Amino acid sequence: MGQMVELGLQRDRGQRGAVDAELVTDWMRFTDSLLAVFAGSPPEAEAGDVAEFRKEIDRIRNGIPNASERRDVRTLSAAGIETCQQHLNASRKYHTERESELTELIEILQDAVKLGMGQATAFTAEMQSTTDRFGRLSKLDDIRDLKRQLAQEVTTLRQTVEDRQRRDQASYAALNQRVEILQTKLAKAEEEAALDPLTGLANRGAFDAALRRMVESASHTGVPFSLAMVDVDDFKAINDQHGHPIGDRVLVGAALLLRKGLSPADFVARYGGEEFAVLLHNTRAADAEVRLSRILATLAATCHEYEGETGVQSVRFTASSGVSEYASGDRSDELVNRADAALYEAKRSGKNRVVIRKRSRLSAFLGR
Repeated sequence: MGQMVELGLQRDRGQRGAVDAELVTDWMRFTDSLLAVFAGSPPEAEAGDVAEFRKEIDRIRNGIPNASERRDVRTLSAAGIETCQQHLNASRKYHTERESELTELIEILQDAVKLGMGQATAFTAEMQSTTDRFGRLSKLDDIRDLKRQLAQEVTTLRQTVEDRQRRDQASYAALNQRVEILQTKLAKAEEEAALDPLTGLANRGAFDAALRRMVESASHTGVPFSLAMVDVDDFKAINDQHGHPIGDRVLVGAALLLRKGLSPADFVARYGGEEFAVLLHNTRAADAEVRLSRILATLAATCHEYEGETGVQSVRFTASSGVSEYASGDRSDELVNRADAALYEAKRSGKNRVVIRKRSRLSAFLGR
């Protein structure tokens, strides 16, 4: 009897395990389908925010099928939902700001129309009144009264015109001031939209635009340039050991050292996560390797200290880099793909190093 009960319990546990597995599988499918919708048609936001959102969603979706435990699936699913929620909030803010800017612009245009129409109507009425009075002057017989009335009407007419000019100047000055304020706000918003809020570097959207400009310029002028992708090594371990706030400070420190080690003509951006992108103007790949190697050596030799719960603590980190050089006929995505492949090779071969990936001879021969 005891054996029968034990077998029954084992069978029951086996059935529950099968049901749990089916539920997990169904939940994984549902989560993946939901995230696929967001990844395929993300709500409109700043270009850099959309790119970062897609990258994070792809990371989560790739992690779900490889989750080894049920709680890992729950964690990834929760992260996906949180990421979507954050992006929806960013999208709502984006549209609210655009709506506010358009509303203000429309109000300025409306005020300009009212100003022109209102003052034109009042001025026309004043001029019509003066014209009527001029008409009545023709009926005066006394030349002295005629001259006196004429002089008075001329003075009134001049005063009317001068008053109109003063009103116009004041009104249009006020409108111009509102337009200038709006232009300043739009320029500031555009500048802020091109910056990564954490590091202060250019963001992904600004980098994409800069890369397109450099490719177009190089295709016409023949001036060389190189693209370097730089990625902080073992960044997850830094976050796990020291916490995300310190991880953020590591990214800020890496950004500062990158900017310090580059020339003013170079362009550096936060590409996403712990990855940075650098455009080195008028630089061959070999020279880029030398310059990036110096920067990586500085990164590795720098000790960052912070006040922890047990006193002063420190963190050291390294970074790896992949470099590609523009070749005639290259597209932007080809340059990025080569630099990414070189970065992967740098990681695979030991990290804390620079690897160059040249355009293959076959691609050059085929013109792609």
